[in-house]
Amino acid sequence: MIVFVGTVAKGDPSALEDKPEWVQSIGTVLQPMLSALAGNHQDDKPIVLGMKIMCWGMALLILISAIMPSLFVKERYYKKEAKAQKKDPFFKSIKESVTCKPLWSLISVSFFLVMGYTAIGSLGTYVAIYYVCDGDMIQSGTIAGLKGSILAISGIALLPFFTWLGEKYDKRFAVITMLLTCIFGHLLNYFLMDPENPYLMIISGFFESTAIGAVWLFVPSMKADVADWDEIYTHRGREGSINAFYSWFIKTSLVLSMGISGVVLKISGFDAKLEHQPQPVIDTMFHIYLFVPSIIWTIALLSVWFYPLTRERCADIRKELEERRGYI
Repeated sequence: MIVFVGTVAKGDPSALEDKPEWVQSIGTVLQPMLSALAGNHQDDKPIVLGMKIMCWGMALLILISAIMPSLFVKERYYKKEAKAQKKDPFFKSIKESVTCKPLWSLISVSFFLVMGYTAIGSLGTYVAIYYVCDGDMIQSGTIAGLKGSILAISGIALLPFFTWLGEKYDKRFAVITMLLTCIFGHLLNYFLMDPENPYLMIISGFFESTAIGAVWLFVPSMKADVADWDEIYTHRGREGSINAFYSWFIKTSLVLSMGISGVVLKISGFDAKLEHQPQPVIDTMFHIYLFVPSIIWTIALLSVWFYPLTRERCADIRKELEERRGYI
């Protein structure tokens, strides 16, 4: 269960909002525990039944959570700015979003970040079960639950540091740093996914998931900078259109990743009918899990490397906008 909550800080090009991050961390705590909570895997009733019951509960929770923003979240500048702005034709809005060059950097970094994380998500579960825990699903689920709890707590504790990092340095520099940390943490699995010491997985996950969480702290703020850049050329506030265009690609990445995860598992040679997978299959699963996300995240790193809106450029854009239509 992943919750994406984005905020833009219009009027302050350096502002960051850390409140959505701890909301997302609630899902981070719960997600790894699902396997352990679904039931005893040694009983006659399979884990599938427990997962079905839990999924109905999660579906209800997601449904309620998804409806709440539409009921309670209001346009911050509706009376002052948005109310007087005419509605844009749909295809005109799409065309302008397509030609918004800085937006594509954010789309690309988020698209490949999500794909790298999600495409090997299910494979990572199988690697933990068969490579690290020797087929013990109870032990694997317990470790995953503990790992998720520790990572969520540490992620929340580090939010002040991430906020300080974004305020002291350029946001582009901060995201590059976080992605490098993410790749480094994931590659640590080569040493730390050890059947003799299965709990060492928590260490590599700390770097990996904390960096991913930090990127989701910075990207929403960068969308606000992109909206300012866009307003310079379109002479209109198009925050909603830009966010919708961006979000479409994130959802597309999630859908594609889910399909890719099944393909990747099949390519590894995994056979669900076997109680114990052959060693060559387990080794292949491990190496795919290790290197595929690192390659995909490197593409994300290159995307943000060419992001054109530096702190100085954002300040100049903000100054030009305020001279044109005043401060809001």
